[in-house]
Amino acid sequence: MKRIIIPAIILGMTSCYAQSEEITLPLWKNYCPPRFLDAKVLTTEEFAKQYPFQYIIYQQKRVDDYNKTVEYWQHRKYQFDRFMQTCETFPEGKKAGCYERIRAREKRLNDELTKVANERINDTNAQKAQQPNNHTLLMNNMLRMMNHGAQY
Repeated sequence: MKRIIIPAIILGMTSCYAQSEEITLPLWKNYCPPRFLDAKVLTTEEFAKQYPFQYIIYQQKRVDDYNKTVEYWQHRKYQFDRFMQTCETFPEGKKAGCYERIRAREKRLNDELTKVANERINDTNAQKAQQPNNHTLLMNNMLRMMNHGAQY
């Protein structure tokens, strides 16, 4: 009798543990920059009030760029919510895998976004390095004048 009770207790403890395994839900705040969690598309006037120092130069371009970024994150949030709703319809045993696919997708999208942003920064830095600044132009002019015998 003891031989039957002990394995039954162990088996019961194991099955209780397996059933109580918690599924952690992916959270949108883990993938979206805090600045865009509740952001909305802004008019030029709203942008000027919210970001007064950024509005001074290149006004409309900054507003347009900001709004495009807001729309991008809103669209991703919409897709994220739809995928989460789809996972809710899955049987309990399949939900964890579904949520893991959402995590992998969001991480991949953020990694791609980071890669594109870094490439743009590198391109911009390369362009700046190729463009002579005022100090370099002044020095080059001074050297040319010195080589041609001009006096100051």
